[in-house]
Amino acid sequence: MIPNRSAGYEYKGGHLENRDAMQPTATGGAGMVVSTVGDLAKWDAILRRQSILRPDSYAQMWTDAPLADGKPSGYGFGWFVSSRNGHRLERHSGGTAGFTADIWRLPDDRLTIIVLGNLYSSPAIGQISVHVANALIPELRYHAIHDPNPAIAERVLDFYAHRLDADVYVKPLSAKFAAEMKGRWSESFEYFKVFGQPRSVELVERPHNPGAGSYRYRIRYWDSSRVVLFRIDEDSLIDDVLESEEE
Repeated sequence: MIPNRSAGYEYKGGHLENRDAMQPTATGGAGMVVSTVGDLAKWDAILRRQSILRPDSYAQMWTDAPLADGKPSGYGFGWFVSSRNGHRLERHSGGTAGFTADIWRLPDDRLTIIVLGNLYSSPAIGQISVHVANALIPELRYHAIHDPNPAIAERVLDFYAHRLDADVYVKPLSAKFAAEMKGRWSESFEYFKVFGQPRSVELVERPHNPGAGSYRYRIRYWDSSRVVLFRIDEDSLIDDVLESEEE
């Protein structure tokens, strides 16, 4: 027993339930850590000083490792690495039985955001990270930009308009991504049910080179919005949804 440890919950069938215990050895390092925001802040300070590992080890940790085909993976050694409106971002989220966590490191801004919650698979944890980052660094906010290819935006809107369908809506998806979605389409049904039908889509970031690449759109709902990063293939089909952030 760990004194003062939070109990973990899960939102199930319209109400909160105590989450069943998990066998820790089933997940190894992903489920064997119990910590606090204070301890993680100390850990972040050690990372910031870069005083334990060699400099090249830290560089590898926060460098985007290429895939076998040379495309960027968006991942270093244990960290998702990207940028947000030109600001370097190192982050990771995760969860286990009854708990969800998120950490953002914006090294150029000397800002780290650590959010821990005792609810399984809680999207609110990621929302808090985004809201705090935007409040402290207003330049991080995405703004609508000119869209030279509105057909892709229409495809994105079409995809979300059918997100509550019983089966995978394959029309705007590449064959590869449609096959991947079959196994997890229904898992997020309750999540998208909260948003309802989308009202509009606007481009907030586009790749430097035309053609296939990653496009970021804001999907607006009745009382909220989401900013989602899409990978678009050479046929202008959605090939992956790489990341989503709520605003």
